Amino acid sequence: MEFLRRARSAFSSRLAWAETRRHLPLLAVLTVAGIIRLAYLITASRVPLFDHPRMDSFEYHEAGRAIARGDLALGHEIYHNSPLYSYLLGIVYSIAGDGPWPIRLVQLVLGLGTVALIHASAQRLFGVRWALALASCTALYGPLIYFDGQLQVDGVAGVLQALLIFTALRAFDEPSPRRWLLAGITLGLAVVARPLALLYVVPLGIAAGRRNTSWRARIGLAIGLALPIAPVTLRNTLVAGEAVLVTDSGGLNLFIGNGPGAIGTFRVPVSVPGATHALGQIAAFRAVAEQAAGRKLTARDVDRYWIEKTLRWIRKHPRQWLRLMGEKFWLFWNRRELPNIEDYEFNRHINPVLHMPFVQFGWLAPVALLGSFALLVRRNPAGRLVGGLNAIGCLGIIAVFVLARYRIAVVPGLIIAAGAGARTVVDLVQGRRWILVGGVGLIVAGGVVLARAEKLPKPFDDEYFKLGYVYHVDGRFVEAERAYKAALALNQDNLSAHNNLASLYDTIGNIVAAKEHWLATQRIAISTGHPVELERARRQLLREEP
Repeated sequence: MEFLRRARSAFSSRLAWAETRRHLPLLAVLTVAGIIRLAYLITASRVPLFDHPRMDSFEYHEAGRAIARGDLALGHEIYHNSPLYSYLLGIVYSIAGDGPWPIRLVQLVLGLGTVALIHASAQRLFGVRWALALASCTALYGPLIYFDGQLQVDGVAGVLQALLIFTALRAFDEPSPRRWLLAGITLGLAVVARPLALLYVVPLGIAAGRRNTSWRARIGLAIGLALPIAPVTLRNTLVAGEAVLVTDSGGLNLFIGNGPGAIGTFRVPVSVPGATHALGQIAAFRAVAEQAAGRKLTARDVDRYWIEKTLRWIRKHPRQWLRLMGEKFWLFWNRRELPNIEDYEFNRHINPVLHMPFVQFGWLAPVALLGSFALLVRRNPAGRLVGGLNAIGCLGIIAVFVLARYRIAVVPGLIIAAGAGARTVVDLVQGRRWILVGGVGLIVAGGVVLARAEKLPKPFDDEYFKLGYVYHVDGRFVEAERAYKAALALNQDNLSAHNNLASLYDTIGNIVAAKEHWLATQRIAISTGHPVELERARRQLLREEP
């Protein structure tokens, strides 16, 4: 009996070791991903932007602090930003404090979750080797490393898309009510994170409508979707007095991306000059709508006003709008990481970790475009589900406007599509189907053109100015001076850099240098029509006259 017990124990140990060995490659990839992300956070923490969130990041930060202080309803207005991320911040802040490190470490772990989920989904679709390759691609994807370290909902939205693909594929394989319920809950969380994710109901609904899916499973999907969204809608109804599903920014975003003067990415409309950040946008767009209506409007009234205004413009200018949609499609598949808060490309320029040769969107896009098409046209229903999610994600973004932080939320699906694209090429070459190889080559070539073209280039002078400003406020005058000078090296007519550099020199007592930059500020302010900066420069020059 003792012999049998020892034999059974040895057999169990071998099975456990074999199971561990099976997971060792993924564990190695996750370890590398964690080390890279931690190294990025350490290097990023040396720049004061790490401790000074700006614009939307600042508003999320303040919302998280309010929740941590006990304001669980988060004010008395309709939610303007993602409530999911605000409450995640609130939970982390209440447990570990509102410093810059705890939330970023939580997001680092969530980022590793994205790697593991893509591995699991890719293994279901393509097998073990392809799964490991795509997990490695995810671990080394530069924009994911960057956005996982930002105080923004975007990295979390990416994790949710990876989780949605994983749970949907599991429900597809075994269409039980429990699995479709989990897929629905994941979709509901994605909607609370980014309301545009509600469009994913279309491919999921089609998948759940298969003959082998019971009505109980379909009800499970619907209940799961409602569970995360219903509390948000109920809170908006009870606290703010309006039954808004999640947030009230749909109409204004539609106008920014499709109204007169739209350029395909974020811009401040000429007719709404105060719409420079989330809360400013809400107030500015409301003011314009109420002035046009001549009365006080509800959030839904304001939303309806901007939707109708956008649709009227589209009806009057259909050709111009179709060209704009083509431009947005191009921007979506282009390598350019379009910023509106922090510039990923600039951070690659100043951060030694991000400067490493990581995977970039320009490398991924051509193969992902091919793979998305291949997933949609193949007979594999599970692949069509992933392809449908990618197509809807792309259309949802170009329906408003393209930003790097919006696109990052659909990158997990595009990485899986890139696996499908690469596998398609390999299969065709191995099968010597040269005519199809030529057709695939044309699709990839078109993707390369879309990805590599120069789109909306932006010099880094404003980014250097913003960096200098944060150093300036932080009292680090040497670094601030260096950053301001870097901005001027790129653009000698950067008004803000001259203005702040003159102020800095006044502070440290370098009157000669200060006068030089006040004169430059005065000259540029006259030529560009900036009366506030002009008046300030004149006052300072009068003070410095002997």
